[in-house]
Amino acid sequence: MNKYRLESASAAGLETCFDAKQPVQARLAVAPESPSVKAMENKNPASESLTMLNKPAPAEQLLSAQPPLAAARPAEPAASRPESRSGAAAAQFKLKAPSDWWVKASTFVYPLLFGILIYVLWQSGLLHKMLGTDDFTLPAPSRIVRIMQDNSGKIWANVITTLQAALSGLLFGSLLGFLTAFLAMRFPRWGSGGLTLVSAFNAIPIIALAPVITNWTKDVSSDAATRSMVAKILVVTLVCMASMSVNAYRGLTELKPFSLDLMHSYGSGRGVEFIKLRLPNCVPYIFIALKVGVPTSVISAMIAEYFAEFITGVGRQIRENIVLAQYPTAWAYIMTACLMGIVLYAILISVETVALRHRR
Repeated sequence: MNKYRLESASAAGLETCFDAKQPVQARLAVAPESPSVKAMENKNPASESLTMLNKPAPAEQLLSAQPPLAAARPAEPAASRPESRSGAAAAQFKLKAPSDWWVKASTFVYPLLFGILIYVLWQSGLLHKMLGTDDFTLPAPSRIVRIMQDNSGKIWANVITTLQAALSGLLFGSLLGFLTAFLAMRFPRWGSGGLTLVSAFNAIPIIALAPVITNWTKDVSSDAATRSMVAKILVVTLVCMASMSVNAYRGLTELKPFSLDLMHSYGSGRGVEFIKLRLPNCVPYIFIALKVGVPTSVISAMIAEYFAEFITGVGRQIRENIVLAQYPTAWAYIMTACLMGIVLYAILISVETVALRHRR
């Protein structure tokens, strides 16, 4: 209504009542309400339309003004509704999707089935026909198992010797690799070059590294067994150190975002930072390195036994029996070496499961 007063006052020639410098509320208060303004206000069509809008309409007119309602549709059955169809599809998908236990079991079942297939082909002689060989060069599995049973004492003594070299070298190599990673983390400028140098040892073939180290250690002791053991441990140590140093360095440096800043905000020292943050973060990476190091330690120990002075160990027995054309006995030691690697890897997986059970 004040707007229409302004318009009416302007039409009646009352411009003098309004000052441009005054606020709108002041101007509205100053404007006089003359009879001509009232008359024009009564004749204003906009005011009439507003009055008609403000006037309540009868209920019959409101009902007649509403559009007709659409015809009510019959209710859809529950199965035909979109949400019901999506729920049914999700339920069907859940039924068809493999369960978690089968996904975990398939990692063991499929290799087992493949091993059974190879065993059946090997034992029945079909594998010999496929490869074009005979029973002397590739004896049947039953004959290999029988030889292992007949020579169990001698085989076990050689297994102990190989395990001593493999596990000792794995331990020393892992410790040296972790120490290298720690120094690389502590001194970044030196660390990049040190890790590169350590990784270079991993590129050297074991069959080339073993005879060189055997010659270097010939003056370590007067006992041939001691010299041979030292040479084999050194070979395994150098081979296992590379994987541990690289993976441990990643675990010590690849931290969660803002975790290091949080430790700094608490005022933690380097020792607390290492024990509380870096070392727990490094544990999964250590197991990754050990998964590579355990099989590698067995293989490198057996290859080092090929060139050792002392004639002992699983690897040396494989070589000696092949030279003497005792292929069934050589295959018994080859089967023993496979079992060694499988058992050590299974033990490592069990330890990892127990150690990292709170992280899963």
